[in-house]
Amino acid sequence: MNLFRYVIYGKRIVSDFEFPQLVKLSREESGLPADITITKGKMPDKYRYDKQCYSDISKDVSYLSNYACYLYITGGNKIIYETKPGFFETDLNAYLLGWGMSIIFYQLGMLAFHCSCVADKDGAVLISGNSGCGKSTITSFLLESGYRLMADDMAVIDLSKSEEALVSPAFPYQKICRDVLMERETCIGNMDGIVYIDEDKDKFLVPYKGDFSTDTVPVRTIVMLAVNSHDKVRSGELTGINKYYACTDAVFLKPLLKEKLYSSEIGELCLKLASEVPIYYIERPAMKDTKEDVICAMKNLMDIYLQ
Repeated sequence: MNLFRYVIYGKRIVSDFEFPQLVKLSREESGLPADITITKGKMPDKYRYDKQCYSDISKDVSYLSNYACYLYITGGNKIIYETKPGFFETDLNAYLLGWGMSIIFYQLGMLAFHCSCVADKDGAVLISGNSGCGKSTITSFLLESGYRLMADDMAVIDLSKSEEALVSPAFPYQKICRDVLMERETCIGNMDGIVYIDEDKDKFLVPYKGDFSTDTVPVRTIVMLAVNSHDKVRSGELTGINKYYACTDAVFLKPLLKEKLYSSEIGELCLKLASEVPIYYIERPAMKDTKEDVICAMKNLMDIYLQ
């Protein structure tokens, strides 16, 4: 059996499933024990139910079933996957790196945050929001402004330090919609390595060609993006309880945790993050092209707050 060794979110991964986009462990690190193992196996019978989609997320044992696969995750260090009939193993990539890794870090007491993440010498900026809010636009603008990529879809935040939130990077690829990709084609240059990954959202996985580091850095700020009912772009700083709700809303596992989203395991992490990191918002109107206004709002936030 071939085993592949990678680093992601500051952890050494040993996997029998190949992830072409991940950073490979150096020769020196390959000899060290794995922090997390990913292996093909079988969902234990006691967690195998008649219904197709179900999940139960807990600190010790978590399991998930959807139309494509079963995931069985234990101890913050082991993911076992089983594909369902008619589903190709090559398509497991997103499920293992999304739900699988976010559950692992839930078990480890760390916060998997649904966001893009870029960094400069002063720390990381997290950009969060639902699909269509402008994450790709803001992320691309910051990268063109001298920031470097850390993560595109999920970042992992360690809040165990007393006074500092730390974020660990994912891998050097971006998920980019077709319209943004076409706009950036001249900057991207050679289109080799670009993979079509999402027919519903018309998205591509695009290699990041700037400097990419696996180092953990402090979180500098969070920018929340949203669509509003107003007729123009609005921006500002969140305060009070709104900071807490912004953090819980960006938890990657939110759809699976349900009522557990506000349990002590997640709630206390979100409260700590909200108390330690400034959070800003940019809201844009729906059904209107406000790309330039969104970028202008981000520039203003940088001029006022990110100096």
